[in-house]
Amino acid sequence: MPSPPSGVTPARIASACHPSDPTVAGRPAGLVEAPSVGLDAPVAQGDAESQLADAVGHVPASSWPDQVGTTVLVAHDISWFSRINHLRPGQEVAFVGRCATRWYTVTSGRVVRAGSPVYNTTTPRLVLVTCYPLDALFLTSERYEVTAVLTKVTLVHRPRPTLSTSAGTLPTSLPASVVAEVGPRVTTTAPLGRLLHAGTPSTAWSESNRSINAAGSALELYFGALQVAERSPSLWSRVAPGVPPADAAPLDGATVTGVPGPVTPTLHVQGSTVTGATVASTVELAGGPDPGTYTITMTAAVHTGRLTVTGWLLTSR
Repeated sequence: MPSPPSGVTPARIASACHPSDPTVAGRPAGLVEAPSVGLDAPVAQGDAESQLADAVGHVPASSWPDQVGTTVLVAHDISWFSRINHLRPGQEVAFVGRCATRWYTVTSGRVVRAGSPVYNTTTPRLVLVTCYPLDALFLTSERYEVTAVLTKVTLVHRPRPTLSTSAGTLPTSLPASVVAEVGPRVTTTAPLGRLLHAGTPSTAWSESNRSINAAGSALELYFGALQVAERSPSLWSRVAPGVPPADAAPLDGATVTGVPGPVTPTLHVQGSTVTGATVASTVELAGGPDPGTYTITMTAAVHTGRLTVTGWLLTSR
């Protein structure tokens, strides 16, 4: 292990806190920072969805930072690790523990196949892993992996934030009954594409769960509006006030039998504020007044705190 700076000894660190500090009462187990790319994220103990929904996860089978060996941290892409592919050899990544900060120097970044092993080491090492491409909403077959080695330890720490699973989630204009039905449809019946951004999103917003949660809200609104147009056109004016029902007329009484291409959401963001969204996809319709294949483009804006449909364009293909 590299020698810590003068005056900072393992004994002083050990006397100040307990090692391998887990997540307690909704607080993260630590923080991971990479100043060169704006990364500043909470770290939770565990790598299940319950941890990755609101933090970077520490893989339990790997070493904790205060232990000898390799520490593996994982996160969803389009969240805290959305820019780790910009980390370059020589740049620093820090793990902020309860009473000490461990600084690692990046040695490499690479694309690997999903499931590629990360081997343990006899010296302290940090590995960051996320899905690749880093803007994918779909399950990918590759991962992006950053490796860094420990170079110094400092007695510096800061308060840890409260974890927030729902940060960035936007209420929508959908009735609650539609929301309850549409959730499985979002995740199981359509091929999702990449998440795009328009405007000037801040780094703090992009590298957090607010981005992925806002994308979820936009997709929920899109699939909910699609369902309303198919099955409950009387609710259209509530979901899409100001959008003529005729704009969705081919869906009335029809059934979406296929989504042959990716569903692509674009979030419109200024700083840390989502102002609207666009979602586009191709659908195949059976039945109804005019069956066939259509490209659908939904536009939405945030009105009175809710993401609301403001445009609905069907183009026959």
